[in-house]
Amino acid sequence: MSHNSGVSQAETPDPIGILLGLFDDANRLDDETASAAGLNKIKQGLYLLADDGLDLQTPPRLAEKTLAKIHRRATLQEHFRETVIPRQKWRFSDIAVAASIMFAMFLGSFPALNRAKFTASNVACSSNLAQLWQGAELYSKTFNAYPSAVAQNQQMPAGAMLVLMRDTGHLDKSVPLTCPGCDQQVQAHQLPTWTDLGKELTLYSKQLESALRDAYAVHPGLGSSTGIQHLHRSLTERLQSHVPLFGDHPAPTNFWAQLHLNSDSHGGHGQNVVFADGHVEFSKTRRFHTRNDDIYTNHQGKVSPPTSPDDMMLVPAWYKFGR
Repeated sequence: MSHNSGVSQAETPDPIGILLGLFDDANRLDDETASAAGLNKIKQGLYLLADDGLDLQTPPRLAEKTLAKIHRRATLQEHFRETVIPRQKWRFSDIAVAASIMFAMFLGSFPALNRAKFTASNVACSSNLAQLWQGAELYSKTFNAYPSAVAQNQQMPAGAMLVLMRDTGHLDKSVPLTCPGCDQQVQAHQLPTWTDLGKELTLYSKQLESALRDAYAVHPGLGSSTGIQHLHRSLTERLQSHVPLFGDHPAPTNFWAQLHLNSDSHGGHGQNVVFADGHVEFSKTRRFHTRNDDIYTNHQGKVSPPTSPDDMMLVPAWYKFGR
């Protein structure tokens, strides 16, 4: 508004004051009055503010700065999008390859597990045989002969020597008589006594044979024209490393017709044998030492009592020569 009009400066209307007063008046009006007269007065006040002579101008380069800020923001968002690597979905071929690798690793672990199981069984078997050897060694030092139940009673199964060793106190009752790889586990205390066998051999023989089905094979003694005799200790002094005393049993069914088969105690991979000098040896075949002797037959290749101390021969514990 022009200040050259006839109205003095003191009388010049104050737009801001008028507007504020109008708002106060509008607050005191009821709703119906405010909707009509109040709004008109507010409009008049706004016109006064707009025409107060102020020169309102936009900031310099406002449009340019606004566009630059928008550009920077767009560039920053693009930068963050580039740093995030998109995650691809699994394809069927990827799953198939991963499954093949895992399956191959699973199959590859079987040989290692089997080897570990075989090793553990072999170590336990060697320990059992060493305990049997210790009993036979003590027995031979006491009687100057290795135990042979058949030498004392030709009707006895060969494995009755284990009963004899136990009852003479040379074999601990808790010693395992079977390889850990066998289904049936038998200890010395589970066998009938030597006295019971002597009294009622027919009755206890079947019980003994059943218990000895999986027991270790034994050295039966030496064959002669009068039957089986004890293997005297004095005859083995220079042959102890070649004289077998105990070992894994041969193939369990009709073993005399399966001379090429290994013992099944270690899955058919071989057999453990303990010799008179106390060493335990594992062979992948039935033949031991440089003489290539079959451990389960005599020099003639028969399942008959050995006729000399250097004849390597073990028979199943349940076997009877007198049948």
